[in-house]
Amino acid sequence: MKEPKLDFVQNLDKELRPVFTEMYSKIEDIDNYWLFCPTWGKHYPSEQNTGILFYGRSPNGWKDYSDYCGDANKVFDFLFNRPDQVDWMLSYTRSAFVSLIRGVAETFYPNEWNEHIAWSNVCKIAPDTKWGTPNETLWNCQYSYIKKMMEIEIGNLSPEVIVFVTGMTAGARWDAPLFEIDKFKGLQLSESIEWGTDARTGKPLTSKAGKINNTTIIITDRPESRHIAPHVEAILNLIKRFK
Repeated sequence: MKEPKLDFVQNLDKELRPVFTEMYSKIEDIDNYWLFCPTWGKHYPSEQNTGILFYGRSPNGWKDYSDYCGDANKVFDFLFNRPDQVDWMLSYTRSAFVSLIRGVAETFYPNEWNEHIAWSNVCKIAPDTKWGTPNETLWNCQYSYIKKMMEIEIGNLSPEVIVFVTGMTAGARWDAPLFEIDKFKGLQLSESIEWGTDARTGKPLTSKAGKINNTTIIITDRPESRHIAPHVEAILNLIKRFK
């Protein structure tokens, strides 16, 4: 029987808050950006090394914290452990990103699928626009915090499977923080499934996976403007290979 997670919400708050508040105080014009904290459903598994954690790239258009600008702790309190933090998924089921997550999650959790998973973003700061990822300057100034927060999130949420929906063809930087975490140094993405072709470039679309320290890591291309079913199937097959 797997050991129960300690009160991960309380511990996650304790470890994440000082990193977040430091980031808030150090980065210039921080209130001009969208900010983000990790999220999870009310039924996220309570045992160590269980559950699925999904990562996107950056949190464009997340929660409006403008009433708390200037107070890092109040901003954190507003964003962290919200009662509605996974409700948005049910309103965006036509989104390719949400459809992919749903397709994977419903296989394991057919009822209230969104309440059984955790979701975060690699970047915790994003441009104040509906779309678009951080430019090089914004990426570099938050990178040390990205790495620290990712390590804290994974350590406390303790998932069995982590799915990075960040893009195998999007460049290595989205994966870089993961490979700097001691627990995942030496990770080899030994399994690969090609599930489509990029209509613009003609390059194959792939999902790749490896397992280290009892955690399966999957890094996959983005689902936008692509068939969802073969993408879901590829991820599920990779999870099964490492069971």
